[in-house]
Amino acid sequence: MRSRTNRVPAWSAALFLLSGHLLAILGVPGIALAQPAVNLAWDDCYAGGGVADKFDACDTNLLPPHRLLVTINPNGTIAGVSGATGSIIVTVDPAISDYWQLYPGGHRQNAFAEDPLVGISNPPFSCTPIWSDPVSAIVANAPSPANRMRMQWNVLSQPGVTTTLDSSVSTEYYVLAVLISRAGTTTSTQCPDPGLLSVEDVVLLRPAGHPDGDVAVTATDVSTVVSWQGAPTPARYDTWGSIKSLYR
Repeated sequence: MRSRTNRVPAWSAALFLLSGHLLAILGVPGIALAQPAVNLAWDDCYAGGGVADKFDACDTNLLPPHRLLVTINPNGTIAGVSGATGSIIVTVDPAISDYWQLYPGGHRQNAFAEDPLVGISNPPFSCTPIWSDPVSAIVANAPSPANRMRMQWNVLSQPGVTTTLDSSVSTEYYVLAVLISRAGTTTSTQCPDPGLLSVEDVVLLRPAGHPDGDVAVTATDVSTVVSWQGAPTPARYDTWGSIKSLYR
């Protein structure tokens, strides 16, 4: 009598793997899908008391600037990191307020900069530095659509210098700190208007020719969204686009 072998159809195995990925993303206990994840916070890293909302009385131009931090939890080891790139999106409905018109020709054009303290070895933040004396650039673009303003940024280490991100050393590395100046605050009639800021399109860069290539960071660690003047934030900001990217 010939024995019979039960074979699992290929489509069934693929469906099982897909469901495992989705369960991990949705936070179902017992399912782990380690991947690097990003944060956005005001004032400090989340490990050091960073906050997800920022209030401003809008009555002075003279106080120190607000600080936004982009941080990464590697959830494992990522070797050979030489830079990073991404975007911070400001959303104010129905249209970008004059306070967040940071782009050329806007009410507060150029009222932002990278925090120079990011490049020092012992910064006043509570997470681990990646860079030493980095080269960086931030560009604010005119709104498109009318309620969204994109700030594109990149950070590069010195030529030939790479860093290994290791979650056994730290679960929060800071990538970028942006200073939002108070200049022009008192003449911004829409400064009190609530809005949201999110970090998107984050990629950890490796040197050209690296066998493992660059690393897209699409997952959320604590939060990728912060609010301005009490705007409600979503509990989770993983998008369907970020979920689909896992299967491309």
